[in-house]
Formats: sequence, structure tokens, C-alpha cells
Amino acid sequence: MKIVSSVMRITFMNLGYALSDGETKIADFTLKHIDESHADYNHILLYEKCLSFHPKYPKFKDLSLLEVGCGQGGGLAWLKRTRPELQALRGIDPVVVDSIGGIIRKGSADSIPLQSASIDVVINVESSHLYKQPEKFFQEVYRVLKPGGHLCWIDLRHDYQLDEPYKQAEAAGFDLTQSEDVTDQVVEGIRKTSAKYDAMLTKAPWMARLFAGSLRETYCAPGTHSFNRLFTRQKLYHCAAWRKN
Repeated sequence: MKIVSSVMRITFMNLGYALSDGETKIADFTLKHIDESHADYNHILLYEKCLSFHPKYPKFKDLSLLEVGCGQGGGLAWLKRTRPELQALRGIDPVVVDSIGGIIRKGSADSIPLQSASIDVVINVESSHLYKQPEKFFQEVYRVLKPGGHLCWIDLRHDYQLDEPYKQAEAAGFDLTQSEDVTDQVVEGIRKTSAKYDAMLTKAPWMARLFAGSLRETYCAPGTHSFNRLFTRQKLYHCAAWRKN
């Protein structure tokens, strides 16, 4: 999504999420702070779905939270606005565009620049599939989490690779507390977010419109190969949470 972001000023880098029946806790909390018509609503829902696997959701009183792979900080800005009860909020990313008042630091997922046992919650949203050494990411998260801390994770994999993050987390020492296939909800989320991007693309400079096909592949618009791989479940999208022993 970084190509799209540079052309169309996009803050959130994820594909989006549409709530399924019964996810009232997520809906109730989110709608207290943002309307369904907001341009980022479905992107925010993906964050909320990830966070909902934490036992203290939706509030995180007196906990410290770190987002690994925070992109341009849209998720952190949302958390800062809606979770003032957090003891500390931080993010790391290899490329820092805006530090959001010092919240974001430059850093990599396989070498997190924080002390061991210093964080209560780590979230990782649609990022780990890009890592060259994802096993080191799980090891580093385990290191920086306090005993009893949680990793909340949401991401996609090819169907034949889906067991890899679960094995890597287990090898790092984590206990799996919850997991869910959310592919269908992400596909529906894409339908909503891509409609927004398609509309933005029609108003973009002509140079950007020359690359419309590539850009639509980047945000997985319906009709593209990237969308079809999720729609036909060649790629699967999962949400999971692990606890440090």
C-alpha cells in the first residue's frame, strides 16, 4: 500500500475489515468514536478485530502497547485518541514518515529497539508477511513482552503457508489463546475500501492514472489478481493472539 499512499495520501495501509454478525462489542466501541461513513472506518475495524482478541478488550487500563510495523501511524493515532487509559503507546517501523509526537521510532521487526520484558501488549497488523525473517519477529516480540503479555496479530498467507506463523510463534515460546479465519470479512472490507480508492484514483494526477492497474492490484480491488487470490481462498487471512508464558 505504500505506492498508493505516496500518490493518494492514504494514512492506513491495511486492506480493511467488515464486521460479521455477532461482533457487537467491536461495533459498539468503534461507533462511539467514528461514524460508519468515515473513510477509514473499515481500516479501523481491522485494528479493532486484532485488538479484540486481547482479554481486556476494549479497554487497556494501565497497560503499555507497542505496534510493530506501524506504517504511517494511522492505527497508533486511532489508539491514542480512543485509549487514553494506556500507560504507554509506541510504534516502530523501518520508515518513519511522522513520529506522531515521538510515539513512532525507526526500527525493524527482527531487532526491536526496546528492553526485554518492557511491554504488555504487542500488535502486528498486516505486516509480518513482508518480513524476511518472521521467526525472528516472534522471538523479538516474546523478548520484549512482560510475562503474561499478549501478541495480537492479524495477517494473510498463502494457503500452503498458513501453518508457518503458528509454528514460529510456538517455537518462540508463545501459547496460542485464540485464532480465527477472517478471510471472508476481509474480502468484504476490501470491497468497501477499494471503492474509496477507485474514486480517489479518478481524481488523481494523470501520471498516477497511467498506473491505475498496478495501483488497483496494490489495494486488492475487485477484479484484480490479488483480490481473486483472497476471494478464491488461495490466500487466507487470519487473526490470532498468543500469550507469553
